[in-house]
Amino acid sequence: MYKLPLSYYRGEDVVDLAASLLGKVLFVKTGGVLTAGRITDAEAYEGVNDRASHAWGS
Repeated sequence: MYKLPLSYYRGEDVVDLAASLLGKVLFVKTGGVLTAGRITDAEAYEGVNDRASHAWGS
């Protein structure tokens, strides 16, 4: 496994990004303990341009 670069998250199409995250595994180390979880659901909002987003109209 490898860490995804920041550029991975900066693409133009948020729907494609959300779909590509499905199945990925997130790791976090807290207090010396490593835990992980697999992404099984994702939503995509386009910020102020998306009426479904809380940021719409800002």
